Amino acid sequence: MGSVFHQLFALKALPGDQREELDRAIARGVLLFSGPLSLLVFVWLLPGLVEARDWFRLATYLLTISVYGTLVLLRGRITARRRMLVLAVTFLAVSSALQLHAGPLSQASSMGPVAIILLVVFGQLRLAVAAGAWLVSLSLAIGLGGWNNAVLEQSDLAMLLSSSAYWGYRSGAMIFLLGNLVIIVTCLVSAYARALRDLEAEEVVLEQRLQARTEDLTRTLQQVRESDARARQLAYQDDLTGLANRHRIEELYAQRREPNSTLSGPHTLALVNLRNFNAFNDSFGFAEGNLLLRQAGARLLEAARPSEVVARLAADEFLVIMPWIHDAADVQQRLEQLGRALDGESYVAGHPVRLQAAIGAARCPDDGEDFTGLYRAAKRAWTRAKAHGGTTTELFNATLDGVGEQRLADLHALRDAIDGGAIALQFQPILDLRHNRIVSAEGLLRWSAPDTGTSRSPGQFLPLAVQDGRMPELNDRNLQQVLELLESWSDQPALGDIALSFNLSAAELLEPASTEALMERVRRQPDVASRLIIELTESDLVADLDALQAVIAELRALGLRIAIDDFGVGYSSLARLHRLSVDIVKLDGSFIIDLETDPQTQDLVRAVIDIAHRLGARVTAEFVRTAAQATLLREMHCDYAQGEYVAMALPTDALEEEVRRYNNSGATAARRTPG
Repeated sequence: MGSVFHQLFALKALPGDQREELDRAIARGVLLFSGPLSLLVFVWLLPGLVEARDWFRLATYLLTISVYGTLVLLRGRITARRRMLVLAVTFLAVSSALQLHAGPLSQASSMGPVAIILLVVFGQLRLAVAAGAWLVSLSLAIGLGGWNNAVLEQSDLAMLLSSSAYWGYRSGAMIFLLGNLVIIVTCLVSAYARALRDLEAEEVVLEQRLQARTEDLTRTLQQVRESDARARQLAYQDDLTGLANRHRIEELYAQRREPNSTLSGPHTLALVNLRNFNAFNDSFGFAEGNLLLRQAGARLLEAARPSEVVARLAADEFLVIMPWIHDAADVQQRLEQLGRALDGESYVAGHPVRLQAAIGAARCPDDGEDFTGLYRAAKRAWTRAKAHGGTTTELFNATLDGVGEQRLADLHALRDAIDGGAIALQFQPILDLRHNRIVSAEGLLRWSAPDTGTSRSPGQFLPLAVQDGRMPELNDRNLQQVLELLESWSDQPALGDIALSFNLSAAELLEPASTEALMERVRRQPDVASRLIIELTESDLVADLDALQAVIAELRALGLRIAIDDFGVGYSSLARLHRLSVDIVKLDGSFIIDLETDPQTQDLVRAVIDIAHRLGARVTAEFVRTAAQATLLREMHCDYAQGEYVAMALPTDALEEEVRRYNNSGATAARRTPG
């Protein structure tokens, strides 16, 4: 029975059209089976009723049968719910009339409950409760009042009920009640099963539609992504050669200050123009000219290294960006390699052509930090290159190419900055890879512009400072700033063991007056000597290594440490390292950029670290940008890491805060890789 009620409430929750269809199915089943059942019961009781001459009861039964027939005929004209309501009301009326006529023994005991069940099934709960209350009240009134007994005594039915026909009469009532109950329950269960099947079928259809819609959306999304990719490709790619275009190059430089940018470090921009391209176009036409451009672009791309960017800016103007190639000798060597890759005879549409080019290059940050400045400088170098025959290369030279009024303005600005204290050291932390602690920092000169909030790197102003003779003054200020800072840290537990380094050129170190002034100041502050490191640029080392080694020995005797900066960018690096007694070797960033992907670079770095350790020096890897690079270096037993992975160059206050935070708290635990 609980299942039946569950089905009733489930049916009530169905949508209106489905509920109406189920009402019709239940009504059709009730009329189809309950009508014949009622007729069967009527036939069963007919002899007894005739014998008893109970014409009233006979009339009510005939009325009930006629109502069945009428409702069958009205199918389609009135709703199923109304037809069942009429049937239920008929049962209630007949049941009440027969009880008043014949008392509790009448068939009303079966017709009343059937009416209530019909009302419940078709959602007329209030009517069902009212009907039940009416029937109970009527039965109590009849049983307690006894007014029907007189009617029963006067009726011929008393004879019938006292005879053997009594059991036939009672069995007819039971057949009517149980039969209708079975019919209604069966119709209800059948309707519920049908509704469930319809819902399942509809759910399948909905799932199929949803799946189809999802597939459509997936295809649409994929098409949008492909369209975006094609649009981006068209926006950043030269449609003739497939190389990067000018828009892509401008975007790379716009993102230069962002973390992990390809151009965040020193690099060279080379401008390549084909010789006699216009004459070839005029002779053979634009179609053959396009073939020549494709061939030139393919040769440049084939000669380029994985980290380099090759682009076509316009017509026969190509561009190559070479990250981490900055030293003049290395740049010149790389430009000659590009020239050789282009130079040579080829065939375009059956025509023999000798490809030759004029190549001009500029270095970042020395000759400019944005694309416009570097392009302008490379263009000036290219102008000199094209004045010669064949494939020629030239590197931007401020003296030869001239900077005119701009150079004069920069000199005046530099003097004002030095005099006003706008040029000062900022410090980049250096991480001990074994113990995951900041142990030192390199002082890097920065020219701050308070009005714009920007700063210039040393490559932009140090050449001017050298030309203007201001480097001794800057070096003296750097030494003073470093010594004062080390002295102020001496009584601070968190900072007392942090070392600081600053850069000096080998030529400056060999100046007797400069060296003596340095040693005198260190002698006055002996407690900070062990935390002072002097960095010498490897490419700047002089030919007289013996004289330099003598000065280095004196400085080390005072407790200072000596580091070789940018190791690996110059010539005969290992031979020079063997002849100099240094404490630290700083591995140039050009070795680190491909460390994660290039096995040869890994082997080379591992070998350099091993050799430096055998010579008694520790190794610092510069320009370390990722945790993966730091992990590889740690596995190679590299001692220190410097670069964006640890921190950028910081003002003094920010450096102190970073050291305390990194070394004394767990805030950096996620960034540190266990050693």
